[in-house]
Amino acid sequence: MDDRTMVYAAHHALMETNAKNNASNMVAFFDAEEETNSALGGADTPFFRNVLTKA
Repeated sequence: MDDRTMVYAAHHALMETNAKNNASNMVAFFDAEEETNSALGGADTPFFRNVLTKA
């Protein structure tokens, strides 16, 4: 249950924030947040790193 609460809080904060000076706001949600988890949806997959470097 605490995972859902944190996702809600982060999402709500993101929606209430205004980007200024050509800045972007971002929040990432992972199904498996452990840094060593390389499973699909895990925090150790290259997806998030690829998204950040392609922008």
